[in-house]
Amino acid sequence: MNFYDINFEVKYHSIRDELLEKIASNNTNEYVEEDVFTICTNLYQHELTQVFYASSLLDNKIDKGIQYVYNEILSKYVPFTDVINNSKLHLFTCDDNNVLTSVQKENLEKNSSYFLLLMLFSENMFYLTHQCICQLTKYGRIELALLVNFETMLNEMLLSKF
Repeated sequence: MNFYDINFEVKYHSIRDELLEKIASNNTNEYVEEDVFTICTNLYQHELTQVFYASSLLDNKIDKGIQYVYNEILSKYVPFTDVINNSKLHLFTCDDNNVLTSVQKENLEKNSSYFLLLMLFSENMFYLTHQCICQLTKYGRIELALLVNFETMLNEMLLSKF
């Protein structure tokens, strides 16, 4: 696959969790939380460019790669598209506090697919999205536990935006 490296090991999230665990258990004086988030954000950005064979975050290979991965891999797996469609419904109903204006709601509805697509490759979701892509490409399916974890995280992100 020329658009995406399924053999790349994404580590930013597990490294972040490991370092935060050390901080929480007072096993390190090397880092504070802010350092961990800065380091892991930089690592995420580097890893995102690596999987798309891009030279920077602004490289058009990332946009093309995201479109390719979604259209040619993820969207063809019904359980995954079910999660995305359920998340779209969730997206439209999660503004319980009426934070959005009617124009913003209309724009969100028009652009919900693109909005969700961007979320899949955000720092909070990329490590899970990458696992889904790899499993689909290698095995033709996504393990149920991963899919449930993916859906839970996606919906938590949607709730946190409102």
